[in-house]
Amino acid sequence: MKKEWLEALRSYRLLVLAIGLLSFALLNPLILKLMPAILESQGMGTDLANLMDMSQREAIRSYLDSLYQIGSLVAVLSLMGVISGEFNKGTWVLPLTFGVNVKDIYWAKLSISGGILFFFSLTGSLIAHLYGAALFGKDFASLYPTLKAGGLYGLYFSFVASLVLMASSFLKKPSAAAFASLAFLFLLPPLAGWLDITKWLPFVLLSEAGTLSPLPSKTVLQGILITFGWMAVFSFATLGRLETMEKAR
Repeated sequence: MKKEWLEALRSYRLLVLAIGLLSFALLNPLILKLMPAILESQGMGTDLANLMDMSQREAIRSYLDSLYQIGSLVAVLSLMGVISGEFNKGTWVLPLTFGVNVKDIYWAKLSISGGILFFFSLTGSLIAHLYGAALFGKDFASLYPTLKAGGLYGLYFSFVASLVLMASSFLKKPSAAAFASLAFLFLLPPLAGWLDITKWLPFVLLSEAGTLSPLPSKTVLQGILITFGWMAVFSFATLGRLETMEKAR
């Protein structure tokens, strides 16, 4: 895990993830605050601006939307070469020569990657909450709804990390792993909605987070368990692939 942490620092992965997941926590509330003035300066009048929801709640929701769209892209591109890149550079065998087994290597990668994503999701949500309150006033009596949303997004991004690691273990090119992961993340939700199977996918966590409700819904525990189930399946497939490759080496 120390090696993975140092690699995240050395490769600027940590910095990229911090910028990608935290910057919108400041930008989205500010853009929302400035939007009426922007619309008025474009000659669109004030009526349209008055129809906009100018609130702390909307600022947080706007951040969460960006977190899914831009954050997913940043996470995938940052992690796409975590396994395949090491195979291509020949650095994968270094820990193995010191007696570290494949399972330990994988769990270290998933723990560090997922942990970083979880932390930044939670921190970004907290920043959006506080900055939104400073710009628009408070809509929430406590931090709990925002922290719940940030935690659910953090768990979703941990799932994303397990997905990218699996794709990176099966596909030799990091770009191919990124393409496959992004296709899964952005094409599956509308397909799942059409097939009415969304409740069986981790994306249900994002819907729960977007409500910013002070109380969890009846299905949130099911969504969390389903997400862990998907992560377990992806981890099992990745470990099987890595062990097969190690035996063939």
